[in-house]
Amino acid sequence: MTLLKYTFATFLIIAFTSCENNASNEKKPTEQAGVITNPHEILLLNNQKWKIAPEMMSIIQVFATDIQEFNGGTEEDYKALSKRLTKKLNELTSNCTMKGQAHDELHKWLLPFLDLSRSFAKDTELSQMESSVKTLKEEIVVFSEFFE
Repeated sequence: MTLLKYTFATFLIIAFTSCENNASNEKKPTEQAGVITNPHEILLLNNQKWKIAPEMMSIIQVFATDIQEFNGGTEEDYKALSKRLTKKLNELTSNCTMKGQAHDELHKWLLPFLDLSRSFAKDTELSQMESSVKTLKEEIVVFSEFFE
């Protein structure tokens, strides 16, 4: 009889554990819907956005607005956006005043963003330019989720 109780108890534990796992797996897609991904593994401190130095944030806001409001057009339009972006990024990197962990976390986003903007500047076909701008827009959204 003891063996039967042990077998039954083991069965119940397995059944409840598998049901729990299935229930949590079913919730994951809805819990993750609309959540911004963190491709750069940016850390938050107490779930708070990192504060960017005001003089740097004003530069970021200019190029972020340029990118977000850009609606495409001709290759010349894309090249003009790329030149403005390059100019603002050079201004940003040459005027970096931040230190500490906020600076380190910003660099996790900024270095890949710089690479994307350099790639965008080298694009020669309109389809490449469109794709680059789409990716840059996505990166601006990532920035806004982790920095203010």
